[in-house]
Amino acid sequence: MIQLRSNCLVCETEEGDHIPFSADTLTEELVEQLGTAIEPEIVRAAAESVVQYYREDQSIDMVRLSDFVEAITQALQSLGFEIAIDVDPTTDARPANVSESYLGDWVSEPGCFAELTFFPRLRESLRDLFESNPEMVRITGVRSCVKSMANARRWSRRCQVLHDQVVLYLHACWLQERNPACDQIVIQ
Repeated sequence: MIQLRSNCLVCETEEGDHIPFSADTLTEELVEQLGTAIEPEIVRAAAESVVQYYREDQSIDMVRLSDFVEAITQALQSLGFEIAIDVDPTTDARPANVSESYLGDWVSEPGCFAELTFFPRLRESLRDLFESNPEMVRITGVRSCVKSMANARRWSRRCQVLHDQVVLYLHACWLQERNPACDQIVIQ
């Protein structure tokens, strides 16, 4: 897996493409659309704070472009700027029926025995998600969950091995438990 720089996010476009953007690139795009209404440094600071919010606070590396633009708009409006950036949310490429869950909610306790209880609870939780017959299942918070199970403050080799095990297990469960309508699982 390619590691993103700390000031980058992967944005999902309306067409379903995933494109990595740095805060600087996003700032350039927004400044072009806004014209001279706001100083570029203010837009850059707002973009960097939104990227940090998603990456550090929410542990999310990929967002829909419309969500990112909405977050920047809210940040700039909270600073007193009257702006409107045109992003049509009705053109979103997301399926209508999506089951989402945060993986960190499934960790019972950190430490050496967390894996013993985690994987059975994970399978049962996935079964519950599949009961609503979703078109897509989205699982977020894998990194923070793995760090908690490994009782690690920083990402390590053990974290990477455990991460790979969790992703493989999620994929295997999806193949065994899903209904035919669920053709996608997104693990973030």
